[in-house]
Amino acid sequence: MIVTFNYRLGAMGFFSHPELTKESDGRGAGNLGLMDSIAAFGGDPRLVTIFGESAGAGRVANLQASPRAKGLFGRELGESSAEHGTIGRLNTLADAEAAGVRLADSLGAKSLAELRAKPAAEVMRGRGGAGLIVDGWWVPEEPSLVFNSSRQNGVAVLAGSNRDESFGTAPKDLAGYVENAKRKYGDQAALYLRAYPASTDEHAKDAAFFSGRDEMAFVMRNWARLQAQVPTNRKKSDPAKTKAYVYLFTHQPPQVPGAKAGGLFGPTVHGSATHTTELAYVFDVPGRSPWTEVDHQLSDAMGSYWVNFATHGDPNGKGLPLWPVYDGATHKAVMLFGDKTEAEAAPRNDAQLAFFQAYYDTLTAR
Repeated sequence: MIVTFNYRLGAMGFFSHPELTKESDGRGAGNLGLMDSIAAFGGDPRLVTIFGESAGAGRVANLQASPRAKGLFGRELGESSAEHGTIGRLNTLADAEAAGVRLADSLGAKSLAELRAKPAAEVMRGRGGAGLIVDGWWVPEEPSLVFNSSRQNGVAVLAGSNRDESFGTAPKDLAGYVENAKRKYGDQAALYLRAYPASTDEHAKDAAFFSGRDEMAFVMRNWARLQAQVPTNRKKSDPAKTKAYVYLFTHQPPQVPGAKAGGLFGPTVHGSATHTTELAYVFDVPGRSPWTEVDHQLSDAMGSYWVNFATHGDPNGKGLPLWPVYDGATHKAVMLFGDKTEAEAAPRNDAQLAFFQAYYDTLTAR
């Protein structure tokens, strides 16, 4: 059984204000959208799999890091986390409260009561909602610190990304590319530019795309690697570690006649295994795309893996190519979903992945 739900977005889901914090006994009120994500499903929570794609995958990872969500689910499945697709820090409660005050001021509201009197549509149109924040309650600290110290909820994880998806900022020219690198990476910008060099405006656009693609892949594999180090939620005397499985979706689906290659975020010249492309195969929904036998076989395989994982915490099953566990150290094989479904060693972009690992380590250093 699949249960879907809506959760609040923008100013309705991720809004903070000093007066709102006081109302909530100092616990903060900036993560209402995250709180919407867990309800009383009933039954055995060990058999509940929380499953999300893009921003939904970010919610999955954040719930895994939240101590308040412990014991509410037994498995996690995340596809191409938009929220965790890039490496960075969350806003603090103070930052979010300041953003909330600015939103209220922009709408002419001098107090929380005046803001509540505004039409919801007007509030939603305002530039409010700081996104997920470290509120000291649902998110007591940076999720990356929780993962680094193996304090996240010990449940099995299946995670992955698509070959041609990227959340990298497309620069206008070479100068803009260099400036973006300095703004984001600071003292490590030189290392970034060495890993993703560019000498022309066009090269800069390509480099930004490929760095965004690699960062997404790193984030998803790092999630699995860190999860594989966590003891299960069973007895403390049980040394068993949680299982993690990683995939890379590389298949280029047939294009609808007359349509440009690309996914949810528009066309791309780098291929058509873009953000959200895998969803049609997971749920066996060809849409207007003229699927071939290869497409149907791929969809059957992915759907079976996903159901097996939700049912048993292990994607493997009869008649399917073996999907090995992943720990990022001794076991580095990922399941490739392309024209063939097969396990292979994770693509090696050593210099590029080393940069993201170093940058991640810097941000998460206490």
